[in-house]
Amino acid sequence: MSQSLKVQWTDALCTGNKAIDNQHKYLIDIINDLAHVIETGQAAQSMKKIVNLLQYYTEWHFCKEEDCMNRLKCPAAGRNKEAHAQFIATFLAFRAELEGGGDSNEIATRMYKTLVAWLVQHIQGIDANLAHVSGEGGLPAAATPVPEAAPTPSVPPPPQPAPAPAAAEVPPPPVKQDTEPVVEKKKWWQIGR
Repeated sequence: MSQSLKVQWTDALCTGNKAIDNQHKYLIDIINDLAHVIETGQAAQSMKKIVNLLQYYTEWHFCKEEDCMNRLKCPAAGRNKEAHAQFIATFLAFRAELEGGGDSNEIATRMYKTLVAWLVQHIQGIDANLAHVSGEGGLPAAATPVPEAAPTPSVPPPPQPAPAPAAAEVPPPPVKQDTEPVVEKKKWWQIGR
């Protein structure tokens, strides 16, 4: 695999939501780390760390993205959630194959190609729908204009707080553990839901 095959961020991958775009950029960085270990022949030594980070970050990002789409009432929210579930199943199959002792470099190469194809197609096909419901930073797009015949209220309405801009959320890196974490029914970011 050559350096030129690594994923490059372009405006074609922008969703119209800065927080989601920043998360996608970080996800691409992790995928490019996978490309690097394949190129350098270090897949066997590095795959466990990269796969752990990919799973942690992808699940966290999917949760944030689904919440964003639901909050903004994005019409693609249902398709997005289904696509995420299918992707997680594919990813876990790759993980099981690696843990089963398969050829790390061959599995890493297939995983990389699958991740890149899926991510680019998903961002451009489903996540791009965020551009229709959010403005820069994830704020709602331009408000619906008030009809010309709207009555003038006799008392001015109370001032509305300005919506807070969406922060560019990137979670802290996971804590290195010597053993695999115990998977519980709820993920850590779902506690309190």
